Amino acid sequence: MFRQINIHSDDQCYQGIVWRNHPSEPIKQFKLKNVTYGLITSPYHALRTLAQLAVDEQVNYPEGSTILKNDFYVDEVMSGCNDINDAKAQIQQLIDLLHQGGFDLRKWASNTPTLLENIPAEHQTLQISMPEQNSVSVLGVSWNTTRDTFSFKVEPLPCLERITKLELLSEIARTYVPCGWLAPLIVVAKILM
Repeated sequence: MFRQINIHSDDQCYQGIVWRNHPSEPIKQFKLKNVTYGLITSPYHALRTLAQLAVDEQVNYPEGSTILKNDFYVDEVMSGCNDINDAKAQIQQLIDLLHQGGFDLRKWASNTPTLLENIPAEHQTLQISMPEQNSVSVLGVSWNTTRDTFSFKVEPLPCLERITKLELLSEIARTYVPCGWLAPLIVVAKILM
């Protein structure tokens, strides 16, 4: 995702690399022309680019723009629809919208196989030959597309005589679900804190 985002030419001088193959060679200077993976600011640049793309193309792709604004979590999109024809239209709008920014979505999954008919097999995340194992994991949520169920993997705390506040706080912080499905459990743990 990061490599698809170009940096303005005036700002490329701030992303420099110095390099030489051997200590006897002179040092060469290079400018990085796109967002670099691993910098503290890289996730911000990527998300800000997606947000601006949604604003810039809102008139041309209104549904795709709404999905881009509301249903993206870092570099994953989790969205849905109640009607297959509406879902196909939303998928096409999202593909076309992101194409305007130079992005191609990968790892497609659906609980309705007909929605993926126009998606190349190499862009799909699941293998159709093994439907019983069709699970996709996104931000701590596991979705079985065949049964259309969601599950969470939670590791129990080790058996200790006493659990410290720090251990409990660490466990609370580790439990993140973007849709808030575990909020009733997390609230109880926070009340204990």
